[in-house]
Amino acid sequence: MKRKLQLFLFFLCLGGFLFTAQAQKENLLIVKSRSNGTDSVLIGIRFLYANKHSLQHCVSIIDEDDNILQTFKAEDLITLREGKTLYASKSIVLNGIPQQLLLQRTFQYDQLSIYTYFSEQGEKSHYVQMPNDSVLQIIKDEPGYENPLRIYLNAFSIAQQPEVKEYINRMEPSPSSFAKRLQVCLTGNPNYITHSRWGILTGVGLGKVTYDPFNLKTKLQAYIGAFVDIPIYKGFSAHPEVFYREYASEGIYTNTGVTSVAAYNRREICLPILMRYTFLSTKGKLLPYVQAGSELQWAIMHEIETEHTTSNDEGFIEWVEPSTTPLKKINAALTASAGLEWKLQTKHSLFLDIRYTNSLQEPRLSGLYATISYNL
Repeated sequence: MKRKLQLFLFFLCLGGFLFTAQAQKENLLIVKSRSNGTDSVLIGIRFLYANKHSLQHCVSIIDEDDNILQTFKAEDLITLREGKTLYASKSIVLNGIPQQLLLQRTFQYDQLSIYTYFSEQGEKSHYVQMPNDSVLQIIKDEPGYENPLRIYLNAFSIAQQPEVKEYINRMEPSPSSFAKRLQVCLTGNPNYITHSRWGILTGVGLGKVTYDPFNLKTKLQAYIGAFVDIPIYKGFSAHPEVFYREYASEGIYTNTGVTSVAAYNRREICLPILMRYTFLSTKGKLLPYVQAGSELQWAIMHEIETEHTTSNDEGFIEWVEPSTTPLKKINAALTASAGLEWKLQTKHSLFLDIRYTNSLQEPRLSGLYATISYNL
């Protein structure tokens, strides 16, 4: 009985979730009442309009054969929803003339909403409706204009910190730019402030080359280079690097009385292309991160020198056959690492990560390295 009840509740919750998801995708239109005071709600309908600019003025309802059933002007409507996009009938001033238009809502937090107007040329302008205010104000960035969104953000206590204040002052007149700064203010965490960075790096670690039939020794490696970190979205960033690295090792191989001694030399320019995720929600000066990607390896010098010797019964070397073999110049590798960012100042950080790299082709270089970076 208990098992059946659990299954019933599970399918009930699943059905409710699917119904809600489907309802959120259905088109909806709320029409103002002209007589009895009751607004009309139309669900599951199809719309016809030329483009987003024309939709702001009027919209038609069509049947399955694309025949127009009825056309509504913006002043006849309260709300229109197409899929997950919501439009609201709002009054704004264009060229000094008040107009009632269906404006797309592009951002909402609590009672603050941002709407977007599309011109005939497809250009966007944004309007904000502040809490407890029915008037929409245009968002623009002009000398002497007090941006209402900037005033709203400056009311948060964290906005008094120099780093946050400077970030708010750099806000662009767009919903996405405001949303990023609102996140900083709501969480009280300036680590959400992101910007492109570049700097220098150096690393050291143990590397080993696999090259049959020689058993080459594990050797200490060092490298030096530079990096760029470009934020993409919510903690994700593109993190390309370039550095110079050297590797030298030796190994011995014995087969049927012949001993082969190999000396392996490699000098290369490496170009890792990494995707980094930084845990920005962590408060404080230390931010953990993980990253992974591929690495292009271009060898300036890549060769192996070998000597093949054989000995007689008394241990004397009877012949020596030296040779030098050039190896391929281009290789690729996979690399992954985890690290910690230490925020020294507003725009300067020290990074420490432990990374593992493994080449995809022979001679295959694999290694574990500690890397220190500093953004300038």
